[in-house]
Amino acid sequence: MFLEFTNQQWALLLLAICIVPIAVLCIFAIIKTLKTRKARAKEREAIIEEEPIDVDQRKIFYEAYGGEDNVLEITQEMSRITVKVLDTEKVNGERLKELGATGVLIVGDLIKASYSDRAKYVYKLMEKNNG
Repeated sequence: MFLEFTNQQWALLLLAICIVPIAVLCIFAIIKTLKTRKARAKEREAIIEEEPIDVDQRKIFYEAYGGEDNVLEITQEMSRITVKVLDTEKVNGERLKELGATGVLIVGDLIKASYSDRAKYVYKLMEKNNG
């Protein structure tokens, strides 16, 4: 017994035969990309942990935030560093951008600067217990 298909049914069958392998390949590619990204992130974190603190660069960052005496507290949230300061007038937002901040937001006594993948390094550099 031979099944007869209409042209529309043949078209749908052909479409399904083409789409399924492509979908499987796309899913595989996405999974592979995510695993690679995660591995690279771990490598970067390990490098940051092993890297010694550059005292000169630390001083430059603190100067941009108005000096070490002006900085009260430092926190990191994902790619953003939030620094609580005594006097926001001493903070040089343009200098922070020159140092790699992609955006600087001043909210009250908080300076929020986005450093993308450099945020962990900047946080480690400025931690109070490193000095």
